[in-house]
Amino acid sequence: MKKHFLLLYIYLLGFFSHQLKADVNPSRTLKAIRIAEEVKIDGILHEKVWSQSEYASGFIQTEPTPGLPATFETQVYFAYDNNAVYIAARMSDPEPDKILKELSLRDQIGNADNFRIFFDTYRSGLNGFKFFITASGVQLDAVVTNNNDDNNWNAIWQSAVTKDEHGWYAEIKIPYSSLRFPSEAVQDWHVQFGREIRRFRETSYWSPIDPTISGWVQQSGKVTQIENIKSPIRLSLTPYISGYVNTTYDPKSTEKKNNFRQCLQCRP
Repeated sequence: MKKHFLLLYIYLLGFFSHQLKADVNPSRTLKAIRIAEEVKIDGILHEKVWSQSEYASGFIQTEPTPGLPATFETQVYFAYDNNAVYIAARMSDPEPDKILKELSLRDQIGNADNFRIFFDTYRSGLNGFKFFITASGVQLDAVVTNNNDDNNWNAIWQSAVTKDEHGWYAEIKIPYSSLRFPSEAVQDWHVQFGREIRRFRETSYWSPIDPTISGWVQQSGKVTQIENIKSPIRLSLTPYISGYVNTTYDPKSTEKKNNFRQCLQCRP
């Protein structure tokens, strides 16, 4: 009898522990918005889509104090069309003059506030694509494999940042050629948004990341209702010019003949 009570106690303890962890780290969901209007990537969020659609908010700290709300409010919008994904972020800061924005080389954050996006389009919980933009406008991107970053990977994408008395803003366009995703008619992607307030050494995420859990990719939120998009043909052409000289010599003659040929080609 005591054995049965012990097993029941262990089961209930595990159940309530799981429920507590689920409450601490809830699943976040955001509906994607298909757009027809052109989005100008200038860091000024004047397009209607950014004021008329729902947004991700309620960021939770991972550092320095996991589980606490982020110090400042962040709002992130997600839109798409036939060619690309568009992200806009409003990052409130009551002291905008204190926003750190050190200029650095590409793929280096430096001492700067930054906004970050992660896509796990196949919902693998292991792999995906990461994009950072700093308050100084520097881009960083990486491909993630088994929760590890490869910063040698470089994608082609557009971004712009601005700042005013309320904080700073980021606007981003990521073409489908820089992503990989399923061929399903309606898709849900695992997506994560993050922000670092550099002067506080504070990092927070939309979908809370519990540092006691091994791996962060599987703790992403979800963007739903991405419909009827197609992966483009990934082909690039690089123009080049080449030439050669063909020389013939007849030992019975003192005349040397040179023929120069030049061609202009394109290679994939």
